[in-house]
Amino acid sequence: AAQEEAEIAVIEAYLPKQMDEVAAKAAIAAVVKELGASTPKDMGKVMGALK
Repeated sequence: AAQEEAEIAVIEAYLPKQMDEVAAKAAIAAVVKELGASTPKDMGKVMGALK
């Protein structure tokens, strides 16, 4: 288990920091508004813009 934890620590150093829930919701809301997404069909566009 110690080996895996050490490997995780090394890998995490190279990963981007994750957004907190509030920041993620704000980013999603901004893209939805910008694209005028209002139906489930529009969610593909929203997801593409958020990448």
